[in-house]
This record gives sequence, C-alpha cells and structure tokens, in this order.
Amino acid sequence: MRFKFAPSKEMQSAMGWCFKNGIKQYVVPRKNEFWIVLDHKGNKRNSPKAYAKIDEAHQKIWEIYLYFYQKHKG
Repeated sequence: MRFKFAPSKEMQSAMGWCFKNGIKQYVVPRKNEFWIVLDHKGNKRNSPKAYAKIDEAHQKIWEIYLYFYQKHKG
C-alpha cells in the first residue's frame, strides 16, 4: 500500500498565513513533469526543480508554505 501524504495542522496554518500575506503556489504540468509556480503578490517564480509525480509537487508546496510561515511569522 502506498503512503499518502497528509499536511499537518501547522502546514494548514502556514498555508492560511501565506494566503493572507500574498503568497500562493500552484502546479503547472509541462510534458511529463510538474513544476511549481510561487506567486508572491504577483511576482511569479518557477521552481528550480521539476517533479515526476504530481503528488511530489503537492507535498513540496506544503513544505514551502511551512518554510515561509516559520521564517517570517512574527
């Protein structure tokens, strides 16, 4: 049976904090890969890495939200 990623409560709080602070992310498929786009108040940046599976990209998005939350939360 395959492990299914589930975001933690802190990751969910981090996502809410990021949305309130103009940080959002989404997955863009290109060919057989998935890229993450980080949008900070309209300034968009592509991830430096492509992901082979969409589940991997979604998990990374949660990790990035948590990173910004922990780094910038007062």
